Amino acid sequence: MKIHVTFSGLAAGNIGDEAMMRGFLSLHPLPDGTTIEVWDTNSKAIAQLPSTYRYINYSDTEACNAASLSADYVLIVGATIVTDMLGTEWPLNILGGKYALCHAAGVPIHAVGIGVDKLHSDEAVQLFNRGFLPFETWTVRSERSRKNLFTLGVHPGRVVAAADLAWLTPTQDVDKQWAAQYLAALGVKEGIPIVGVNIVNEKWKDDNAIKMAAATALDWICSELKWQVVFFCNETREGEYFDKEATRATAAFMKSRPVIALNQYFTPEQMIALLSCCKLAISWRYHFTVFSALGGALAISVLRGEKLTELSDELNGLNLGTPESLTSEKIRDSIVQAIGNYATLKYRQDVAVDALRQRCRFNTYFIDKLRPDSTHLTVETLPPAPFGLVRYKEAITAPPKAGKEYAVTVIVSTYMSGDFIGECLNGLKGQTIWQDIEVIVIDAASPQGEQAIVTEFQKENPNITYVKTGQKVSIYAAWNIGLRLAGGRYITVLSTNDRLRGDALEIMSQTLDNRPDIALVYGDSYMTTTPHESFERHTGSPSMVWPAYQYEDLLKTCLIGPHPMWRKSASVATGFFDETYTSNGDQEYWLRMGERFEFLHIPEFTGLYWHNPQSLSMSGGIPETHRAQALYQKRYVDRLKQRVILTGADRPVYVWGTGRLALITNHMLANLGVPVSGFISDCPDSTFATLPVLGRELILGPGGQRPFIVIAEEGGDKTIKPLLTGAGYIAREDFWTNIYELSWVWDLHNPIGQ
Repeated sequence: MKIHVTFSGLAAGNIGDEAMMRGFLSLHPLPDGTTIEVWDTNSKAIAQLPSTYRYINYSDTEACNAASLSADYVLIVGATIVTDMLGTEWPLNILGGKYALCHAAGVPIHAVGIGVDKLHSDEAVQLFNRGFLPFETWTVRSERSRKNLFTLGVHPGRVVAAADLAWLTPTQDVDKQWAAQYLAALGVKEGIPIVGVNIVNEKWKDDNAIKMAAATALDWICSELKWQVVFFCNETREGEYFDKEATRATAAFMKSRPVIALNQYFTPEQMIALLSCCKLAISWRYHFTVFSALGGALAISVLRGEKLTELSDELNGLNLGTPESLTSEKIRDSIVQAIGNYATLKYRQDVAVDALRQRCRFNTYFIDKLRPDSTHLTVETLPPAPFGLVRYKEAITAPPKAGKEYAVTVIVSTYMSGDFIGECLNGLKGQTIWQDIEVIVIDAASPQGEQAIVTEFQKENPNITYVKTGQKVSIYAAWNIGLRLAGGRYITVLSTNDRLRGDALEIMSQTLDNRPDIALVYGDSYMTTTPHESFERHTGSPSMVWPAYQYEDLLKTCLIGPHPMWRKSASVATGFFDETYTSNGDQEYWLRMGERFEFLHIPEFTGLYWHNPQSLSMSGGIPETHRAQALYQKRYVDRLKQRVILTGADRPVYVWGTGRLALITNHMLANLGVPVSGFISDCPDSTFATLPVLGRELILGPGGQRPFIVIAEEGGDKTIKPLLTGAGYIAREDFWTNIYELSWVWDLHNPIGQ
């Protein structure tokens, strides 16, 4: 399928354009040979993108039009392409003319991760109708953008509210040491707080009053607060219209001597690293605000257009108003507000960042459904579109206690649980290590009286934190709030209607203490259908008794149980619960964590689970379970397949078994592109027409790299697996276990759905 990505600003000098494209490609890699329009094919930004695509200069109109008209469909990725903030010529007239050519030729256009401002003139609306209204589908970065499209006549079924693609810029590996050294070389002093500043000229280039107001406030930051000011350019083009000239003119009005970062190309990760050194950021640009929040700087935005208004509202509410209304007093007041409420505002910003990163996944909602024979999507054939995650704000009545180190954080989510929350907290108070436990109660805007009950417990128990959200949120959104606040070495979640054995948290935490190689532990559980029972006195049965842990079992059955405990460090590495799940997101989380870390089953009963047929976990969880299992089964096999194929002929693959299951396994491996060299069997007379059958002595063969084994016999875990491990084979690296049991065995012609 031939795809063309038309111009939306890539490689013109704005770091945000590169971040959006890379975020998109992390969700939806494009076929080799895809053509992409860029401002300058020699830009350093291109080096950050795959070399397998063909990049065309935007100025080469003939080549760009030819690529568009020969494509099966055209994509527009990122940027605010619907706005008349700077007039109607750009982007509405210029880009709209390009799109009109595609419409006339019948080439479908799909917009991904787009910003849409409200249009203010009849001419702008007419240009939109000509060039933009015929788009097949839109994913937009906010609910406001979605509503703006509705007012312009776009059918609601063609629009999904997602988030800006730059939120997917990876942050875990940003080089903070490099950033600190870079700033130190410019004269930044270690240990003194930094305010990062980005300022824009554009249509305000001749308004010196704005620059003087900013300069006066920045001087106050330096002289009164004794903080440092560092200017950054998020748009690196030269000329009076852009950031470098705005910085130079503003700094010229300052009495202090600010630090000015060079107007040079930085990757998105480098910009995030630089901003991670800042306490606060003052931002005129959308993506400078995004990079500030990703780097951990508390962002204060100038409302340069509608897009920054909606972004500021979603993040933390801090803003300086429009450029025209900017005063030095307003900047000082905002800085004072930010410093005085730093912990609360920073927390809300961090929670918002997590939600926005998850909302990004909706950006490929439509284009994931495109196929060579169906590049046009009709509203009638599309399922109901999701409209993004709930945006929420929280009120913390008792913030986490500084200085106290807890062994365990227990996250308790409550909604309509007024009858259970008191019993739950009493049960936790009875834990043998209560003084080493931190409890975080997340009230998801419950209409019942949980707050009064929790408040009463807080009077004598300072280790209880209570959070109430501004509106109802999902259980996984609530757990994510708890994860952000958690101060314990270990974390567990608990439903208000479940109960723990009195020493359960001690047993699990001590196991983790003694086993640094293990990231998560879990015990067995009783199950009861009677509410308000305790672990010590219940009518439950031992229904959740699990086997010894192995990841291959987790891929086909959720065997972790309702009361696990895991290391906070593993949570930091794994990320947050996926809020697009409604009932089985915990299963997805264990599968994601299990890709990187080892788990351990504790063969003791540690909890009591109340089986309520009306509970969330009992409502429609099968599709979500299959969704998670299919994803991680595919990833599991892809990783192992790559490992086997990369070793080439030196690592042949053998299926252990010669029966029906071995034939199924061989067929699955063929569909996966893994060549099988033969079978292993203890029966010497077992033969297949096309592949050799060898005895078990093959695994003990001398010299070279031994074969990779795929077990395909019932009970192989108990008989064959110990034999392999005894011979020095390492699970996941040297053998697969009974892959015929994975869910995609039921569709042998397409074993893993796309």
